[in-house]
Amino acid sequence: MQRGSNSRSYKTSGYYDTHDPEYKSPINVWSVIGVYILIATSEIFASVTTLEYAFTKAPKNMRSLVQSVQLFTTAFSAALAQAFTPLTADPHLVWNYGSVAIISFATGVLFWIFYRNMDKEEDALNMLPTGHLGTEAQALDVERRLSVASEKHTSAPVAAAEKEKI
Repeated sequence: MQRGSNSRSYKTSGYYDTHDPEYKSPINVWSVIGVYILIATSEIFASVTTLEYAFTKAPKNMRSLVQSVQLFTTAFSAALAQAFTPLTADPHLVWNYGSVAIISFATGVLFWIFYRNMDKEEDALNMLPTGHLGTEAQALDVERRLSVASEKHTSAPVAAAEKEKI
């Protein structure tokens, strides 16, 4: 069977020629660990960045909504990955990995084009006043409840220490 790919897995694998379920490939499974380390690292960087923006740039009473939108994009990417699962069979493996690589590269370039100046704007964005969705009375109520909760949280150890003195 002639293959158009120069992939090492196709060159060294005899399974596709013999269809022997007992066949063992000479390629070690550890040879792909670098890819999985890079994927895990990028997932961590992406998650931490979106969490930071959800909790520092969103209005206080919309943070859960912003976080849910971020989680929806993660779910969408997982669904997109599932759309490519039919390509994970011989002889479509090269198409699978090649198309994902091209899509990732194009997305990376577009992301860089649109957000390359974001670091320059970071200080200005951090100086924005706290935003609120709703009326001014609702905003004041949210701020009052947050300050009361903060006072209770910081004064609880002091109150406990004073009770011990008595």
